[in-house]
Amino acid sequence: MTPLVKEPFGAPRIAAAGLLVVGIGLMLHAG
Repeated sequence: MTPLVKEPFGAPRIAAAGLLVVGIGLMLHAG
């Protein structure tokens, strides 16, 4: 777990992964 200050691409990557997980969860829940 590297600090987000040293890895500026860490935050967008985590956000994208979170959105992906939420989207898949919603699709599974709806389906």
